[in-house]
Amino acid sequence: MPSAMQLNPAVRQIIFQKGINLARLAVSVAVMENKQVLLTQRDDFHVWCLPSGGVDEGETVAAAALRETREETGLDVKLTGLIGVYSRIGTIPDIHVVHFKAIPIGGEINTQAGETVDVRYFPYDALPNEMIFGHKRRILDSIGDPLVGKLVVHRFDNSIGGPITREELYRLRDESGMSRSDFYMSYLVERWIGDEDFIF
Repeated sequence: MPSAMQLNPAVRQIIFQKGINLARLAVSVAVMENKQVLLTQRDDFHVWCLPSGGVDEGETVAAAALRETREETGLDVKLTGLIGVYSRIGTIPDIHVVHFKAIPIGGEINTQAGETVDVRYFPYDALPNEMIFGHKRRILDSIGDPLVGKLVVHRFDNSIGGPITREELYRLRDESGMSRSDFYMSYLVERWIGDEDFIF
């Protein structure tokens, strides 16, 4: 079944109006070099995150990981490990992320217009405070060579204010009078429940 973001706009609007929440499949990538990890700063909320994005129809998760990293950072990478699957529940919409680690093999660092405003490496022990919820956990899980893949739920409480569309979230951001990063952190911190690990 296609995700809500892959449907045409008219069908997507009906889905959001009726409160139907189609979970999405996505990828994220920890590009690691010299005990540093590559992060991008998002244009919409000015918070830092791993290269990430949705899997397109007809695309494998590995191909999506390579494409998203290239689009958002300018780098070609080699995937070196499958770290786990991270489910973000209680957001808009719910999303299941296949997370990889990788090393750079070519290209040049640059930003993607309309998506990222900065791209840079951060030491593992000096990650920025203003990060997308759950991404720091994925980075820490990517350090070393885990023997067992991770199954983690990043859980949010969507009962506060009810589910909203991304467009409505952007409207609230613009009307808040806050910086983009401050709005993101304040909006989600009161909804953040925490991580839940599946134990094998």
